[in-house]
Amino acid sequence: MEIAITSKSFKVTESLRNAIEVELERLSAWKVAFINPHVILNKNPADEFTVEVKIAIPHGELFAKTADKDIYNSITDAFRKVESQLNKRNDKQQQQQYQ
Repeated sequence: MEIAITSKSFKVTESLRNAIEVELERLSAWKVAFINPHVILNKNPADEFTVEVKIAIPHGELFAKTADKDIYNSITDAFRKVESQLNKRNDKQQQQQYQ
């Protein structure tokens, strides 16, 4: 899957790219078509890393933004938020089927 990774203040290393790809691969268990996933990495002046995840899906968009001193924790937290949004969307669709 093609994923766009943008960094505004530092170079994206191979380990960062791998961490993002692993998290995105874990989301593929939801069987939802991801359209143009994009991750934006930024380092704030307070030595905090900000991670934004934007993923378009059929009939909507998923977005999460997190900040942490450890970039890997921030990546994990952002993808957990996206997973929570997928879960909520899935639950709503299931409730509508039974009504």
